[in-house]
Amino acid sequence: MKFGKYLESRQLELPDYNGHFIDYKSLKKLIKQLVVSPSILAGSSLAEDTTHFDLDSIDETIIYQRLQENKSTFFFRLDRELEKINSFYMEKELDLTVKFNILNSKFQDYCQVGQQIVSKKNSNSFRNIYDAFLKLQTDLNELEQYIELNRTGFSKALKKWDKRSHSHEKEFYLATVVTVQPIFTRNKVAQLNDATLTILMELNDMQNNSPPSRVNNDNDSNKINNIRNASTDDTDKIVMDRLRTPNQQTTDTLLEDTEEKIDHWYIEVINTSNLRDETRRRDLLSTFIELHIKKELENVSNTIDVDTILKGWITRLFFLLMSSNMTDESLFEFYKSAKQYINLSYCDEADQVYSRKNILHEACNCPRQSRIFILQDAIQQFEEGKFSLESLKALLNAKDIHLRIPLHYACEGGKLDFVQLLLQTKLMNSVNTPDNVMQTPLLLALINNHLEIMKLLLQEEQLTLESLPSSSSSSSSSSSLKYLSPLNVACQYNNFEAAELLLAADINLLNVSDTKGLTPLHIVAKNGTNETNSRKLVQLLIQKGANPNALDTFNKWTPIFYAIQRGQREIVDELLKNGADLAIKDDENRSPLHLTIWESNIQVLNTLLPYLKKQSVPRIDTVASLSKPPVQQQQQQIDSSIPDIDNLSDLDEEDMDDGYKDVSEFTLPPPIIPLRKYGHNFLEKKILVKISLPMGNDCIQLNKDKNLILATPGRVTITPNISDMLPRNIILPIGKDIEEGSEEINITGETGQIIFQVDSLKDFAIDFEIFPIFGSKLIAKSAAMSQLFNNVNLLNSIRTLTLPLFDTRLNTIGSFLFQFQIIFPYPGKPLQITKYEPYWKSTNTGSSNNADSIKNDQHQLITSSSLGGTFVNIKIYGLNDGTIICASDLYLKGKMNMFLNDLTRDQLETMCGYDITDVPSVVEDEQDLQSLLISRIFQFDSLLSRLPKWMQLVFEVCYPTQNERENIPVKMSRYMDMNKYIDGILHIIFEHERELRHSGGNIRSIVFQSVNSNICSILNWKQPNFPVFLSLNSILVPVLPETNFRSNTPNRLLKMEVNKDKCESWDKIGIHSMVDFSVSNNLLGIIIPAGILELCPSIVSSIKKRGLLLVGSYEDKTVNMSILNEMPLMNGLQGNSELIFKEDINMY
Repeated sequence: MKFGKYLESRQLELPDYNGHFIDYKSLKKLIKQLVVSPSILAGSSLAEDTTHFDLDSIDETIIYQRLQENKSTFFFRLDRELEKINSFYMEKELDLTVKFNILNSKFQDYCQVGQQIVSKKNSNSFRNIYDAFLKLQTDLNELEQYIELNRTGFSKALKKWDKRSHSHEKEFYLATVVTVQPIFTRNKVAQLNDATLTILMELNDMQNNSPPSRVNNDNDSNKINNIRNASTDDTDKIVMDRLRTPNQQTTDTLLEDTEEKIDHWYIEVINTSNLRDETRRRDLLSTFIELHIKKELENVSNTIDVDTILKGWITRLFFLLMSSNMTDESLFEFYKSAKQYINLSYCDEADQVYSRKNILHEACNCPRQSRIFILQDAIQQFEEGKFSLESLKALLNAKDIHLRIPLHYACEGGKLDFVQLLLQTKLMNSVNTPDNVMQTPLLLALINNHLEIMKLLLQEEQLTLESLPSSSSSSSSSSSLKYLSPLNVACQYNNFEAAELLLAADINLLNVSDTKGLTPLHIVAKNGTNETNSRKLVQLLIQKGANPNALDTFNKWTPIFYAIQRGQREIVDELLKNGADLAIKDDENRSPLHLTIWESNIQVLNTLLPYLKKQSVPRIDTVASLSKPPVQQQQQQIDSSIPDIDNLSDLDEEDMDDGYKDVSEFTLPPPIIPLRKYGHNFLEKKILVKISLPMGNDCIQLNKDKNLILATPGRVTITPNISDMLPRNIILPIGKDIEEGSEEINITGETGQIIFQVDSLKDFAIDFEIFPIFGSKLIAKSAAMSQLFNNVNLLNSIRTLTLPLFDTRLNTIGSFLFQFQIIFPYPGKPLQITKYEPYWKSTNTGSSNNADSIKNDQHQLITSSSLGGTFVNIKIYGLNDGTIICASDLYLKGKMNMFLNDLTRDQLETMCGYDITDVPSVVEDEQDLQSLLISRIFQFDSLLSRLPKWMQLVFEVCYPTQNERENIPVKMSRYMDMNKYIDGILHIIFEHERELRHSGGNIRSIVFQSVNSNICSILNWKQPNFPVFLSLNSILVPVLPETNFRSNTPNRLLKMEVNKDKCESWDKIGIHSMVDFSVSNNLLGIIIPAGILELCPSIVSSIKKRGLLLVGSYEDKTVNMSILNEMPLMNGLQGNSELIFKEDINMY
């Protein structure tokens, strides 16, 4: 996703900051207008376009000249943007500092009670402080996000200027102007965040009956005090004085323990309401004020206004009781006796920072009781003239700290009778008022599936088309509102009944987009979960006029793209039935078929195939059209389609995360081990330890405890116990920041993987520390001790662990999930690359059957790869005792199929009736070898020694995947863990290559391939001599008369599985994930069924532009060079017995 669109979506998620961000779009537009019209002044409007043009169509010299002439105009505008965000930041910082000081003062007073803290932990005072600090922390996090987004915005704008003007202003301007501004230099927000988290943790201690941490943590206490004392004026003192009423200031001595008294009365009233004796309960509640509250004022001085104090106490007590679980019957009994002392307009001014709720807010927010009697009494007092119209209207429309009116809470809680009465008053300013997260009462009713309340709101006269968000809204508020369209929310929650209600109200919301540019039909396609409801929603929306081929505003996708991406076969089918176009392509030239194959969803693919024939979708991307390199194709597309000025920014290459222009040019490889390709130095025998965290925030599971007060995790710091290794940080969430195209893209570039290269695992250990999004206060910590990495039988070299998470007081607060992979270096003597020519350094042309064609000179200029000619397929397996064999299948066929890995060598020879080391002395060609492999099983080293020296080989290393081992099941011997298995194979091959060299011959060209991704990763780590390919073997291409694709397990073991239904959920390895894995693990290429590539040849370009070699495979088909030459961008083809590479493969 381009930064401009990303910034736009983030602004809508932070409504309080909307309009105060850097105007990135306007700055980009200014650069273009300065090229067209050099006379544009700094203060002129940029909203008016003069012409539509493409900057690439103008001579670059003219562009540079005009931009340099108008340099001052651009930087004047940039300075104004900097002043704007700086001024807004200072206001927000001051506001949050004042709020913190007020809350901290209340917290200090609360803590001074000393021994009474434990008894007060469940009081309403505690709850208010708790909620207040959580809200403050949310505000602080939003301000930090505002800072970081603007920092990135200035960097992007300057980068754009440097690119177009061919200057180097970015670094200088950032260093001398931008980064020195208070918004980017002050650390006050981080300090406030840390102090807030410290207080929250202290409150957590109180909840758990632990001593407050501030007693033992003078450093945190000093930080909090420093923040409070850091004010340059008496702002906080002034605010505190304003929040105290005159009566409070004159009666401090008398009322210093008011909170304790009210909390005590609150508990007594609650306990009284729980009495089973109804008569006694009513009597005690009706006399409670006389017997308990008035007694406190019997001996006070006559100079004190007793009535005012009494009204204040009883009103506050009743205010607290409104949100309790006390029954309406009991509370009404108490209310009748206290009515004369209760001020219905009460809103505690001391709680203005974190509450601002009135009695109706509390009544509507009560989860288990109606509390409608209080609204009925307020209306009755109004009718009797005891309550003014203005007071009642203010009561009904008052907004709390979350900008919610009582109607919000009534709709959220499903209080139908309360909503009816509120609407009947006709005193509501608006029933469509948004709160601070842009949720209206209608949205809250929809989200909580209160359909009857929705009907009431939709019938309300005020809820017209004009008052609801629409696509034509232009104001900032309306612009934000439209992204929370009720129809969009109904579709997001897959709520067919709610969507039907909205559309029946004749409110046209079908074309309103959400924050990601998705219309309702897009949202259903993307988020559909229940197949029946999803299909019904698609039918309903299209019936009401939704366009199944409408493009979203961000990715330029139609709904079917999202349905394909999410694997929603039923929705795909419904969209196709209603005219979804399969010929349409997105900005990246991807069609629905392309995306389906890229994600490799077989069910969706089979759903598409009949419609492809019905629609006669032209195959624009044919094999022949792919004869040109991807970069040239992209350039031709750009040249043939010149966008206008408004759309030009979408083609700026620095904003493109995944485009053809990002492909590096091929160059000659260096005459040393290519660290760029392999990622490590093979001369150093290091142990690889790869730490992997799951996507999103799934690595951290905090206990679901309402008393647990923790910040939102934002960063994981991984620290090994090795002194020369630096700590590594992973930003959360991993890989799910922004959506683009067919994948989740992380703006920060985080992959969730950290690699350590260590000499020994003997004392190796890792610490995991969890920090908040902003600030440096530790949330939790865990450790993986050395015992976890040693003496562990890792069959597939990978282990998943869940560790307990501890807070700073060693309380268990959750768990931490991670996966680690250990790959040991090859323990024997490797092939030295100075003597044994690796594939990436070869000058050989390669020949399939002529030894004389292989050149003997080992020291020629590095020009090309050894991957040329024909390679013969040999499948390698391991027995239970560690013996390496060559066979045609993973199991021994017979009356009862048996897995080879269950047998030892002796058992296998007994069952087969022959010696597996007995190999014919003469193997003349590939046909002889394949005939032998079909008929018999051979020991690997014995077979390898008898093969002709000129024969090039591709070894398919077979090993069950973890899911195959668990679900087939396939049992593996401890002698057959992946590291030992690969070491055994490499030992045989290395010794064989040495024998060839010592006998005066040349080394044999060898290629590794496997369907097991972990095998490929280990093979590539342990040796630099031979290339490694990852193969896709789980998709079966249909062969006539079959028409549908089928799926299998990676090693084709579906027939051996006990429960075949599980196969659909196993090892869902698609082309997309294969490509990502191969790139991240530095594999040379991948092998894909050729039938898939022929069905959608554009997939070839998508793979090739990632820097991988591509081989197409055929089932039971012989391939030759003439077939390969018809596919110019293919590097090779694999048939049933051989793998053919082109002669001119360049490695870099």
